[in-house]
Amino acid sequence: MVIHMIVPRTRATRRQFRGLLTTLALLLAASLSATAQTGPKGGDLYLLAGTPTANAIGGCPVRLYTIDSTQKLRLVREVVSGDCTGGHPSQPGLWDIRDDMDDKIYVVYPHTTPTTVSIIHKERPATNDVVVFNPQSYVVANSEFGVAAGDGHESYLLSLLLEDLPTGFHDALVSVAGDKPEKKPRLGENDWSLYKSFRYHGAPGGPIAAAFCTLGFIKDNHVRIQVSQGVGPDLDDIPPFPLEGCSGALYIVVATARYFAFAPPPPVQDLYVHDRKLNSWRDLKSASTVPYARSIFGSWLATIVEIWGSRGEEPNPGAENERDRASPLLPNVRAIYPVFAAQSRTYIPGTLLLDNLEDGRRITLNTGQEDSEILTVRDDGLVLYRVNDSIFAAQIEGDKLGKPSLVVKDEDVPEVHWVFWSHSPR
Repeated sequence: MVIHMIVPRTRATRRQFRGLLTTLALLLAASLSATAQTGPKGGDLYLLAGTPTANAIGGCPVRLYTIDSTQKLRLVREVVSGDCTGGHPSQPGLWDIRDDMDDKIYVVYPHTTPTTVSIIHKERPATNDVVVFNPQSYVVANSEFGVAAGDGHESYLLSLLLEDLPTGFHDALVSVAGDKPEKKPRLGENDWSLYKSFRYHGAPGGPIAAAFCTLGFIKDNHVRIQVSQGVGPDLDDIPPFPLEGCSGALYIVVATARYFAFAPPPPVQDLYVHDRKLNSWRDLKSASTVPYARSIFGSWLATIVEIWGSRGEEPNPGAENERDRASPLLPNVRAIYPVFAAQSRTYIPGTLLLDNLEDGRRITLNTGQEDSEILTVRDDGLVLYRVNDSIFAAQIEGDKLGKPSLVVKDEDVPEVHWVFWSHSPR
């Protein structure tokens, strides 16, 4: 549809016309913001805030929010309590989070030695569903964390426990069923066949360490999960063309039913992507030389551009706008970034990429702020992305994003790394 506008000639009518355009722009922005807060089939937008900060800093809480009428966060419930300052060691704090890209999010805690998972059911997010999976407090291999798909909406959290035996460490696989089975235990042991349907959403944004990413290696022309004994289950084949830099450990970037992607350690621009439906491989290259700052939404691969070892002594763009002090509820974002996400002087210019793995489109979004990330891409093309303490919505228009609209701005927004829509009543 093409709209032809006739610009008035008199000064008074021109002022009225400019006022009309301003009003129209505000109405369009408000409409996009409202669309973001409501799912394509109805339901409300939920936002999960939680930042894994490792043992040295303290365990931060995990909180689930919706948005109120003033575009501020409204607390639904605290999923895990914590203290980002480390001043209260009894507070469990977050270890890690895994999204099964369907109906569940697995929140694992405490941050010292994880023993428990709180399962967020997206269609009933107010439900408190807690399972203890590591009662003996064995060491948990966080780099092998993931989920496995099951039938329908079922999925399983997969966790490798490192049992310290006289003969050395021994891997024991524990699986937690997202829904309580009717006839068998909720906890499973050493069912390695679950890795056949291994799923990994990718790494969230924010000041999160690379140690929380999933690792693998190549053996017998297959990509395998890395375990302490050195031989783990197969995740996928390898490409039929030569690989660069994959002689040792590699990063599992994403794994869905349709797409599987892995990359060698940094600095590297090669990302090897398998379209499992078409059984085709491609070597995807981008400006980012850090492989793990990626996540997937349908056919869209989201990348936070990070340039390995090139920052120098100056802080990354936007560091001055980040929170610079910690409280029990909120981490010191400015202090954590150079320690974890920007380690080895990694340059993070505030550039976000969206690559469509199906049709080859690439969309570039320049925020100019290191603390920014793509939060989701809906099937209808609506993109939610975060820049520091604000979340914006924009519509995909071909190979670019349309004009953004503010969805929410609040002090806990920098900790929001997961969003979903739910029909559950507030």
